[in-house]
Amino acid sequence: MTDDTDTAGPASDDDGHDHADVRYLDAKISIDDRAFSRRVRDRLLAALPPDPTVFDAACGTGVALDRLREWGVEPGAYHGVDTADEVIRVARDRHSAPEIGFTAGDAIAAAERVTAAGEPVATPDLVVAGCFLDLVPVETALDAFTTAAAPGGLVYAPFSFDGTTEFAPSHRADDLVTTVFHTEIDAHDGRDSGAGRAAVDYCRRADGTLLAVDAADWIVRPTADGAYPDDERYFLATVLGYVADALFTDGGDGDPAGWTPTARATAALDDTDQTVADLRDWLQTRRQQLAAGGLVYLAHQLDVLYQTG
Repeated sequence: MTDDTDTAGPASDDDGHDHADVRYLDAKISIDDRAFSRRVRDRLLAALPPDPTVFDAACGTGVALDRLREWGVEPGAYHGVDTADEVIRVARDRHSAPEIGFTAGDAIAAAERVTAAGEPVATPDLVVAGCFLDLVPVETALDAFTTAAAPGGLVYAPFSFDGTTEFAPSHRADDLVTTVFHTEIDAHDGRDSGAGRAAVDYCRRADGTLLAVDAADWIVRPTADGAYPDDERYFLATVLGYVADALFTDGGDGDPAGWTPTARATAALDDTDQTVADLRDWLQTRRQQLAAGGLVYLAHQLDVLYQTG
């Protein structure tokens, strides 16, 4: 497949976060490998035709292609789309073959054009949308993906965030912090912090078949000696950065005494007996725990597999 370049979007979504940081994407590979549902994977493999044509939405560096190959699937054609030019450059460097292509552009827009005459992306047997549905309007994305897929084709949405974020050890401000964090997600252009269950609801209402759904939780924890596997400490530091941006206007940089809560954090504080000091202590404590090798993180996610009618 061709290496066409569409009009590329920014490397970050409208929440200002760099979801296309190559080191972050590489750091989460080991976490994804632990998290993905083997049951949903097996159902996917049973339903795939030989040499499938694959469209990979928000493909990152092409990890889904690597994972398919690890599972014994060699796509007859593969095309990945991601908004970030740097990520696409890395993907092309890591995967070079005539049947493999990557495009810098909008994955939903590209999927909507899959069936249009003259487009380079053949009608896919499989659409993959990993770690993506909480970044976009769920119904808009799934409308595009289910329409793009071949009759009887598959839409596989692993690691779809489903509205639970937890850190350990516990802290008195945990509930307040996660409320602000999830509210921040929900505030952007149709995004849904409960994207996993929204996807399940969509698939149950659609004309095709919800083939499988299962939990695929990210769990990051240190070993007994306080070390984190591979580069997972960097992954967790990035997640803390996302939370810090939801809590404080400056992302928790500089002197903690000067950290100013965001409007959403201020509104959430108005409904509790907690104070800005509690939020500041939460972030300081979590950063100290991460540095000391004592922080545990869990994000509840769903792997969703749908077959078009």
